[in-house]
Amino acid sequence: LEGGDRPCFMRGISAILVAAAAAVASATTIGSVTMDSSGNLAFHSGVKVAGAIAVGSFTDQEENAKASGFGQLTIKATAVPQATLNDQFRAMGYLEGAMTHARMLQHYTNIKSWIDGNFANHTVPPAFEPWFKTQDAWVRSQAAANPSDPRWQAMIGVVSQLDGLVDGYNSQAAPADQLTLYDWQLLQATGDLFDLIPRIMPKMAPDWDTMPLHEVLATVRNNSHCSALIKVLGDMSELYMSHVAWFSYGSMVRIYKSYEVDSGFPGTHTAFSSYPGLLSSLDDFYMNSPSQLGMVQTTNNVFNKALYVHVTPQSLWAWQRVRGANFVANSGKDWVDIIRADNSGTYNNAYMTVDYKQFTAGQALRNGTLWYSEQIPGLVMGADVTDYLVKGYWASYNVPYFQEIYQRSGYPELLARFGATAGNLGQLSGLNYQMAPRAQIFRRDNGKVVDLDSFKDLMRSNNYKTDPYGHNNPWDAICSRGDLATPQSLNGCYDGKAADSGMVRSMVADIVNGPTTSGGTLPPFKWTPALNATKHEGEFEVFDFDWQRMVIPSL
Repeated sequence: LEGGDRPCFMRGISAILVAAAAAVASATTIGSVTMDSSGNLAFHSGVKVAGAIAVGSFTDQEENAKASGFGQLTIKATAVPQATLNDQFRAMGYLEGAMTHARMLQHYTNIKSWIDGNFANHTVPPAFEPWFKTQDAWVRSQAAANPSDPRWQAMIGVVSQLDGLVDGYNSQAAPADQLTLYDWQLLQATGDLFDLIPRIMPKMAPDWDTMPLHEVLATVRNNSHCSALIKVLGDMSELYMSHVAWFSYGSMVRIYKSYEVDSGFPGTHTAFSSYPGLLSSLDDFYMNSPSQLGMVQTTNNVFNKALYVHVTPQSLWAWQRVRGANFVANSGKDWVDIIRADNSGTYNNAYMTVDYKQFTAGQALRNGTLWYSEQIPGLVMGADVTDYLVKGYWASYNVPYFQEIYQRSGYPELLARFGATAGNLGQLSGLNYQMAPRAQIFRRDNGKVVDLDSFKDLMRSNNYKTDPYGHNNPWDAICSRGDLATPQSLNGCYDGKAADSGMVRSMVADIVNGPTTSGGTLPPFKWTPALNATKHEGEFEVFDFDWQRMVIPSL
């Protein structure tokens, strides 16, 4: 993958990936997991077994080749007699691992190549495994010490789900393709590795103090991760949320997932865009029920390397805190409080949490409708920004909003190094919250949103050839196309997810996979032999998909 792309892993896999592709399901399949009196799990393919602790359905991406290009996985756990909440989570993971093992191997292989590309010898250094083992042991010990704390019940739940995922995968994978818990921990932490790599190996961190301007621009662009928009119509008749992910094009084997456990927690049911083998969204785009909380996320840069002293293994990865917050929180404030606790300082994101319980069509927005938070190592800040949303929209585009986060992250120092000022930002305008190209585009075009279709069009827009704010640069758009830039980067915006208020309440989303064609004005992305240095096992050859409504099937 691209050398500047963000995260790493594994020992050598001897799998024959062609065989793995052949093993991938070509239609919707169902499956069940049962648990015996000793807690042992068993997978049953093609049937819904009476008394199963978990049942699920999986529609492979090939079934949606004429639609979104996404697969769909739906899993529901049941509190069968003598089963704990942890057992439900573990069973969900086991079922997912068993049902999607072929796609998991493909995605693992692709991301392993990308992660390895971050290191000089293309192998994850030995120093990483002890860190992950220490962190995992710490989480399990904290959960054991706080068994009645809802937050820790959620955290040990997602850890148990990963345990089950590994066991379920290995139960179906070929002997040569067996993987360890550490292998899959690395995959879950894809986003966290963005900041863990410079913490464990400081010499590998970008040298922002000496890097020439063209390298700064290339690194920032490759590290930019996503655009997000929360939009309320002028008459308050509708409240939309959307997210488009930016990352390596080697990440385009996709699954839209739904997990439901049998519990009384506010987020007992969660649905989100994801990837094979990943227990979180990474993008992020989530809907949760019965809390009616929606969440989207973008990623910010950390230019101040001194902050990494706050990164320790005695903390919770970002992906764990997000899953836990989604499960436990019943309001935006609750959500931010949970994401703040035990901050790992890795995958330093901006989070937008929309509480659709606070929205009534045609009425004034109530306090708490939109909470916004930002994380850096050592600090998480959050606020109710509903008063801002009342003006029409809230956008996020990889630049911190909170001045304290912006200052501590080192943005002013980097701008000053190149003589950039508020009145003369030059090529570094993308590092200014008000003047970034996407800030200008959102400010100008959010008013063109009149319905869900126009909202989706905005989020997949890239008019760099004609838009004065695009500067004839395919990076300077809501949905970037690094493959059309010079120099070319196989990195950029490669999906779309959107919903209105009724859809969030019904756990329904519109989604699409692949780099944008911006309404047919840009050519579809196509893998060619010249691009084969970037691993893309299991991906479509051509990405020319359309939006598809994802409705969660009954089980």
